[in-house]
Formats: sequence, C-alpha cells, structure tokens
Amino acid sequence: MRLLFMGTPDFAAQALRVIIDAAPVSEIELVGVVTAPDSVNKRGSTSRPTPVAEMASEFAIPVLKPETLTDDATVAAIAAMRPDVIVVVAYGRLLPQTVLDIPRHGCINIHASLLPRWRGAAPIERAILMGDPAVGVSIMRMTTGLDQGPFCAQAAVMIQGQSAGELRPKLARLGAELLLVQLPDIAAGYAPWQAQDPVLANYADKLERGELFLRPDDVAELNERRVRASGPSAPARATLVLADGSTRGFRALEASVYGGTWTAGSVAFDENGILLGCADNSMLLLRRLIPDGKRDMTACDWARGIAENLKAGATWR
Repeated sequence: MRLLFMGTPDFAAQALRVIIDAAPVSEIELVGVVTAPDSVNKRGSTSRPTPVAEMASEFAIPVLKPETLTDDATVAAIAAMRPDVIVVVAYGRLLPQTVLDIPRHGCINIHASLLPRWRGAAPIERAILMGDPAVGVSIMRMTTGLDQGPFCAQAAVMIQGQSAGELRPKLARLGAELLLVQLPDIAAGYAPWQAQDPVLANYADKLERGELFLRPDDVAELNERRVRASGPSAPARATLVLADGSTRGFRALEASVYGGTWTAGSVAFDENGILLGCADNSMLLLRRLIPDGKRDMTACDWARGIAENLKAGATWR
C-alpha cells in the first residue's frame, strides 16, 4: 500500500516515526510527506523546518511544503506520488475535495480525541481543562468538514493527573499503532465506519495566549488543570505582589491542589513549594516554575531566593 503522510508538529512526527518503523515489516510503502512550509523567525533571517519535515529528511523521504493545497500544481504533485491512502495527523489545514479524491482508499485522520467529544485544534488541552476522565484517539475518514467524518476505531487513555505534554507522545504512538491495525480492513473495505453524532460534538479551539493564566478568584482545581493544559504558546502564568509593591512574574510548570483553608490571593511557602490561595478557601501548591528572566527551577528553590520578601507578606494575581 502506497502511503502519503501529511502532518506538521511534533505530535505528527512521533506518529510518523511509528509508521516508518513498521514499514519494513508491513505492506506499507511510504511514498512521501506533506507538511507546512518552514517557519521563519521574527527577523526573517533564518528558517526552520517542521518536526515532520525533519523526521522525513532523516529517513530520506520526499517532502512537499506547499503554501496552499488548493492550487493545481500542489494537487498535481500529490497525485503524482500515486498514494493508495493519505494519512493525516495534525496537518493544520482542511483538505479540499480535490485532494480527498486522490487516494483510492481515502484520506484517513489520526485525531487525538474520542470523537465526537472534541473536534478541532486542541482536543487534549480542552479535555484536561474540562476535567474529562480520559482522552484518546480516533481513526477517522476525512471529509471537507472539520473532524466531521466517520470513525472506525478508537482507543482511550485515562488522564489521571497527566499533563498535555505527558499525554501527547502517548496518544501519538497509540494513534499510529491503531491506524496500522486498521489499514488492512480499510483497504479491503471492511472497516466498520461509524457516523458521529453532531449533538455530542464540541469544538476544541486553539488555546489563546492568556487563556490559561492562573486566577485567585477561581478554585485551585481549575487552576491546576490550567497548569496541566499549558505550554509555551499558552502558558499558565501568574504574578506575585510583594510587600514593597514589587512584582515577580512566573510561568507555572507543575502544581497540585493542596489541603487546608486559605484566603483567595494569599501566598505562603513551605518545604513542598509555594502556596497560592484560591477561591472557596482552596490552595494551589506550585512545585516547578520558570520565574521571568530565569531558568526552570523548583518552586522551593525560588522561594528560598525571595524568602525574606515572602515572609514580609505577599499576594498574587
């Protein structure tokens, strides 16, 4: 089976690696990769290929980096690879009908959600934020709608306090392994496609910068979920306000809900880390963070460096 892979971020690259490793012992011929164009830094002086492009180059797999999928030249280049199936993982764009029509076995998406629970760009993060007990992957046949196609297989992973960064590689591998199991039935026409119930669908919009900032007027449980859902592009930030009026901003990396009765906006510290009072007398324990202008460190280490300021009294926002 001639397989063309389409994807962009590290999540897709990890799935691609599973397919690459399986190709020699399967009937898969990986004919090429389609990914987003190289990213350019703010000054425009250097560019960087996507993680999928880097992975493909490592294994000498042909790579296309089209600006759009709608022009005739791009469609012709994809068709020239003669794929029997196109596998799409977090490519970042909807596929037009002209591309969907190319492979005889269709375009198959590995989607990081138990469809139809979360459609869209950030299913793992939205599942964490909403307190879902599990996340998962679905093998979906693509249509022109956003994650609206039928699925033939799913697999779940219990969240159990894991962060998006911890879950993402697990789901990438799980999704690729599930795809490899399903491909023979998809090719033979035996896959049990199941239509999604649109009533159950939710859209997992991309996280906006500032959306996951921690807030003392929210309960610690919600703030803890924000930390687990956060990343460099959507950090879980907060600011300490010291007794002298100076401020210390930071990005929270690890946190947990702490017991006891606390005042919202209060700050304390002990041998476990820095304690932030939240709504309903709840408390968030910070374990790891990145203070502004500094490196990743434990909250205990940071607290020791500003201990006198904290003892004099501090609040947070």
